Amino acid sequence: MRSGNQHGFLLNMEKGANFNEFSQVHKVYFRHDPSISQQIFEESRNGEKYFPSDILQVQWKRFLKQFEKNPVVSLEAVKTNVKDNAIHHETIKSISRKLEKMYGIKVDKDRIPAFDADLMDQYYEDMKNGWWQDVFCKDIHFVSGDGIVYKDMLMQVPKDTRYARFFTR
Repeated sequence: MRSGNQHGFLLNMEKGANFNEFSQVHKVYFRHDPSISQQIFEESRNGEKYFPSDILQVQWKRFLKQFEKNPVVSLEAVKTNVKDNAIHHETIKSISRKLEKMYGIKVDKDRIPAFDADLMDQYYEDMKNGWWQDVFCKDIHFVSGDGIVYKDMLMQVPKDTRYARFFTR
């Protein structure tokens, strides 16, 4: 289940109270077994069943590999960072200088990050073959009386005229 089914709670406690001494609290011991973990990992197709690959993940890994050899970021990324993070009177110029002098990271005004053609081909093929419904949405659950309505709305996003262009070439 995804995070929609996770729960938490707050407990109003007296200062200095020991949570572990409450009668309702009890320990549950378990033993980690590497061989069982390996078996679960293999049965889940090396974790892919729980964390299916997507183009953002592939693109990020490619970026990191390239970045190790040639540390370059786009000027647009720096602009976005300065705008979104409002860093104590920092400017695009001051951040760019720091990146280059302190970290050896070049800021390239002509760089425009984009997905590779092969990734986009794979993405559109996945969408055509039901990835959105069968993989992405499959294990998303909304815990409420309207959960089924929300789930249906999520499943229909590719058909929504506002978003359809992101699901078909």
